[in-house]
Amino acid sequence: MKLAQIKNAIVFKATLPNADLLEGHMKECMFSDISETEFARSGFAVNTITGELVTPITGGYAITVRRDEKVIPSSVVKKEVETRVAAIELNSECKLKRKDKTVIKNNVIVELCKTAFVKTTYLFAYYDEANKLLIVATGSKPLSDIVVSLLVKACGSVKTETINVSDVKHGLTTRLRTYLTSGLEPFEGFRFSDFIQLGRLGDQKEIIKYSGSEIDDMQQEIIDKLDAGFIVEKVRLDIDGISFQLTEKFHFKAINLLSDINYQNEDDLPYRWRQEAGVKLFFMRTVVLGLVSVLEYKAEK
Repeated sequence: MKLAQIKNAIVFKATLPNADLLEGHMKECMFSDISETEFARSGFAVNTITGELVTPITGGYAITVRRDEKVIPSSVVKKEVETRVAAIELNSECKLKRKDKTVIKNNVIVELCKTAFVKTTYLFAYYDEANKLLIVATGSKPLSDIVVSLLVKACGSVKTETINVSDVKHGLTTRLRTYLTSGLEPFEGFRFSDFIQLGRLGDQKEIIKYSGSEIDDMQQEIIDKLDAGFIVEKVRLDIDGISFQLTEKFHFKAINLLSDINYQNEDDLPYRWRQEAGVKLFFMRTVVLGLVSVLEYKAEK
């Protein structure tokens, strides 16, 4: 059973206080139950396995954010709005204006909110203190921004920036082309693996995926697609011990450790969580620092 999951990740440069100071700040923004009329609520939460608000791990620490969100299906809203609009128009014998329909829709959403199912999501973030890397374990930019916003709110002032590698779109595209035409490894220690996704914007978004042996068998087709204006949106890379998909936005998807972690005590779940989190932080630190060096990341001034 995997405990400290980092399947997807969005990475920020962030200057955070030490674990003890951060814990004091976080207590001011703890999660509390979502109210009947709220659509969503987020706050810091205790790690359900370690029992800690800030969990110390090798190289840094980990925190947990809980987000509750009301699930209100758009189809349900649409049906109820149509029913109410039809009834009003029948009684008044005139068509409602768009602004009146908007008022009805807003009222429907507020009413449904009171009885809606609540979806709970736990977000985990891992902080590398030495390199000031905040790794939020999600593939969703809005969710990662919630974690960062809570940290800013709790600490009052936190310097953060998204890691945007200069020309990363064309960087990935150019490097793939180099790999296909020359066979040279384009990432200095990172290896192209078994997945490539190309994309092109037009009247409709076009996406082409290649996996496994297709990459070698269809090299000329891939080059032709690049010549036709497609860019590389995702590539799977691997380096000793870890594989992942790197996106054009410098987000990480489908992260996978290539070997299992050995534990001295399998039954001590808090110990296992800390160990696993520390190992994964180590690998992610190695990956991020390696890639920002290869792709010539420059910090904001």
